[in-house]
Amino acid sequence: MIKTSESPDYVSTTNPCKVCAPLGVSLAIKGIESAMSIMHGSQGCATYIRRYMISHFKEPLDIASSSFSETSAIFGGKTNLMAAIENVNAKYEPKLIAVAATCLSETIGDDVKAYCAECSKESNTEIISITPPPFGGAHLDGFYAAVTSVLMGKSKSDKVRQKINIFPSIYSTADLRYMHQLVSSYFGEDYMLLPDYSQTLDGGIWGEYVPIAPGGTPLKKISSAHLAKTSIGFSPFLKDEINPGKTLESEFGVDFFGLRPPIGIRGCDDLTQLLCKKSGNKTNDYYLQERARLVDAYADCHKYTFGKRAVVYGDADFVAGIASFLDEVGITPVICACGTPFNEFEKYIDSCLEFTKPEIVRANVDFKTLDELLEGMDVDLLIGNSKGYRISRDRNIPLVRCGFPIHDRVGGPRFQHIGYGGTMNLLDHVTNTILTTKQNESPVGFSYQ
Repeated sequence: MIKTSESPDYVSTTNPCKVCAPLGVSLAIKGIESAMSIMHGSQGCATYIRRYMISHFKEPLDIASSSFSETSAIFGGKTNLMAAIENVNAKYEPKLIAVAATCLSETIGDDVKAYCAECSKESNTEIISITPPPFGGAHLDGFYAAVTSVLMGKSKSDKVRQKINIFPSIYSTADLRYMHQLVSSYFGEDYMLLPDYSQTLDGGIWGEYVPIAPGGTPLKKISSAHLAKTSIGFSPFLKDEINPGKTLESEFGVDFFGLRPPIGIRGCDDLTQLLCKKSGNKTNDYYLQERARLVDAYADCHKYTFGKRAVVYGDADFVAGIASFLDEVGITPVICACGTPFNEFEKYIDSCLEFTKPEIVRANVDFKTLDELLEGMDVDLLIGNSKGYRISRDRNIPLVRCGFPIHDRVGGPRFQHIGYGGTMNLLDHVTNTILTTKQNESPVGFSYQ
């Protein structure tokens, strides 16, 4: 196996396979009840993030900004931030405001935490500062940094006590709904899913504009997360400082279990078995039947999938989960690439594979590098977000679109990846892409008469 996480020889990044950390912050905050995020920096940051997320989710959303000017960039943005908080309170009436530092405010050294503490004294709204990793960080880092900061910064309460906390990675809204369904079958209402944008970014149509979309993780459950018995996360190699489960474990003694992403039979089995153990309940027959259908589908599709070679790219969690699934169905993930300098990415991929071995495992990759890695390589599929389309077109390699973001197709947020049902969706999607390619390339066509 060729393993390397070295940076490319050139200094610049060309077409990055990641988005900025503040975008991940905004996404996580959209999954919290009556919460609003403020980007402490230029107006362009908030506009870019807002447009990017709308393109994927096809839902209206607002992201506030402290709107730096040239003066702010030189003398500091404290006055701008205080005005932004005042405006957000007046216009949206949120119950929680999360202020995220951007590259600009980080560069000039603004003390966002101190500013937020000062504003909190004069506001009835809880204000929490979030400092995502700047420049080298990415949306996955910002996402987890936001969840961890809210958990630790939110006022504590014992009015509501859940038995278990669930910390998903960046999943589709369909994935989050499935997670609700699965966990509630074991714990009823005694659990917390954070963040939960399954409704806020995929709700019904409104008769009139709603400033903050309904839904999201209830604030009262966030306040009592430290009283839970157990936490489960799906990014086992995440850095401790932005790992919400690890943080609750070290600060409050909540047992934490870092599982592989629940994509594929092995990952789903790990999750359901742990839920059984912690709840004391047996697995619902619905999920046993769902698993049985998936095993049968694996057998049905094996003759089409076995021996194929795929490239997987995107977030580290997404890549690891998809690679595990491919490993189960006989497809070799020959290249596993993530866009961030994710610690222990090679170890992460290794932990998810049993039958296949990648040729290249690399973190901190942009699409220019990925394209160069493909030179002379025999590949049947590309699997990842829609930003891989140009490589797919130029190299005539079929693209299976999934993950985040999906900009050039509809339904990205509604595509379920996790659980036995989500794995079935993936299997159908991948197998049908293989069959379509075979059919199109056949000189006589491929059909069943």
